[in-house]
Amino acid sequence: MEDWTFYDWILKLLFCIVGVVFFGLSSGLLSFNVKKFLNRFRKRTPTEVEIERRSEEIDGLQRELAAISPVNEFAAYFKRKRVVDKLTDELNALSLKYQQKAMISSVKEMVVIRLLCAIFSIVCAFYSYDLVLFYVNESYLWPFNFILAFPFTLLATGSRNNEVPVTLFSYLCMTLAARRIYERRKINAAKKYA
Repeated sequence: MEDWTFYDWILKLLFCIVGVVFFGLSSGLLSFNVKKFLNRFRKRTPTEVEIERRSEEIDGLQRELAAISPVNEFAAYFKRKRVVDKLTDELNALSLKYQQKAMISSVKEMVVIRLLCAIFSIVCAFYSYDLVLFYVNESYLWPFNFILAFPFTLLATGSRNNEVPVTLFSYLCMTLAARRIYERRKINAAKKYA
């Protein structure tokens, strides 16, 4: 630790913070819709384009239908109405089929995204493992020492004189978890008394 340069320290700190953010994303402690963010860069599928085209076509026909009087132009009105109903049924069938496929692929994508975030988080934690804030006696939180000392737990180093190192990474992750628990309890209390 004494031979670190300023840039090493800053880089380790940056990796630690990025790792905590990715840990929060992978575990759900941070509420950020990664899927919605990534969809901005994704090309629309032909089915999505077809659904949008049919929706616009139905909207145009419904505007035309609204301009026709059902009393004065009975035949034209109900002819248009049958066309609109047929197209609406086709759109609903296409949308249902697409939504079923999209739901399955969405779940798969979210699992992969969360897994990649978790892996990147662990890599960042290992890079910044020697950012130790303080040491705690190992008997204080005995069964949970591995949480305090992550990633030292996996490296089997870092303990000194029956003390467990508390890394910056684990401290920030526990702070995120505590913040999330506090928010949930606050929401639940508001629902209970509302």
